[in-house]
Amino acid sequence: MWWGTGPYDALQVSVGDTVLFRTGAGFHDVATVPTKAGFDTCSMAGKTVVGDWTYGTTDVSSTCQSDSDCCVGATCGVSGNYVTYSFKAAAIGDTYFVCSIGNGGHCQTGQKLHVKVVESATSYSRQAVVDSLLMICLSIFFGSLWTL
Repeated sequence: MWWGTGPYDALQVSVGDTVLFRTGAGFHDVATVPTKAGFDTCSMAGKTVVGDWTYGTTDVSSTCQSDSDCCVGATCGVSGNYVTYSFKAAAIGDTYFVCSIGNGGHCQTGQKLHVKVVESATSYSRQAVVDSLLMICLSIFFGSLWTL
């Protein structure tokens, strides 16, 4: 899936699954908004930036380094020429991800994703799939459509 070609359907994952966001550094961030209404309207009120990088590098931005919610632990990484943010689904519920660049402008063009976390699967067949994949990888390129 390529970020910037949304809108995207909600993604349903199980507790324990991982969603991986991948982007070019500095063009986009990964943020969450607290409500579905904020997600639907791309309101950045109450947003939490969870991944942000310095333009053109794989370095976590100085703003992100000073924020206790941004790139916590090993959630931010590097994959080739891209930077990544990993979301580990720890609890049942909804998380609303957006690109907050342009005060929600990128979100308004479809760069947003609703992740719905459900109870872990208990059937052997589901667990076998999860074990063989190790994680759900959502590869998102945040937008060759944007130049800032």
